[in-house]
Amino acid sequence: YIDHNGMKWNGNNLYIILPIRNAIERFYERQLAELDRTITQSQTRRKTAESGAASTPAGKNQST
Repeated sequence: YIDHNGMKWNGNNLYIILPIRNAIERFYERQLAELDRTITQSQTRRKTAESGAASTPAGKNQST
């Protein structure tokens, strides 16, 4: 490979491949965390909407 100074070097192309099981478990952990976050946000929005609707008086001609 050629470094940032333009010097040519021999590389060793040595790679370590980790077990696929670890990658799969990490993927599932991320997916579950995203699902938990989505559920929490949805519940928060629902509670906010319900409390906002309950505190706003019903009527067509409301002034702000």
